[in-house]
Amino acid sequence: MKNNIAIFLSIVGTGTGSFGAYTAYHADLFKQPLDKHTQVALSFKDEIASAENRGDNKKVKSLRIKYEEYEKSWRDGQLLERITASIRSLNFKEISDSKKAEISTVLNEITGSYAYATSSPEAIGAAYYAIGDFSDASEQLGIALAENPDNNNIRALQAASLVSAAKSSHNNAAALRMQAAELVENKNLNLTNKQKLFLLNTNDDSIRMMLK
Repeated sequence: MKNNIAIFLSIVGTGTGSFGAYTAYHADLFKQPLDKHTQVALSFKDEIASAENRGDNKKVKSLRIKYEEYEKSWRDGQLLERITASIRSLNFKEISDSKKAEISTVLNEITGSYAYATSSPEAIGAAYYAIGDFSDASEQLGIALAENPDNNNIRALQAASLVSAAKSSHNNAAALRMQAAELVENKNLNLTNKQKLFLLNTNDDSIRMMLK
């Protein structure tokens, strides 16, 4: 999946292949989240129109299929953002089985070629956390935190993911706990009471020491 989206981003970024006509958009295409969907849609539509004008029906069909796949992935990504909102904001105590099932269904739907272009790593990470896939949750939340280093909700959720991953790890549990503790050891993080309580509820001694 990651290889597929890397190829897609490369095509968009270089202005070659199916998206060549929209070179002017490509440099900033994935640096502007609010405009990303519109710009990609315009690129597809422009290429479809160009292929229609050339009478290249095979190309038109291929582009329409890809465009439909992209639009579906985008809609699924928007849904994932909504249904993981309470998790990303740490406004939850337990995640119900029905919520887990809903998130799992949507998460499975977005694992296509465009998943990493239409869904934020924060939402994907929160989704993995919800269904108990703590290793993938930590990986995606790490990406999200690198993009948003001042977002302490992401930081807390990643630390909790690492602690949970450590509980089921036989080889590197200590390393995972240390990594979680290091995420919250900086006294200048200005964690809110809600964030601190969420971290304390992990019942991890290393994190408790860092929060004293």
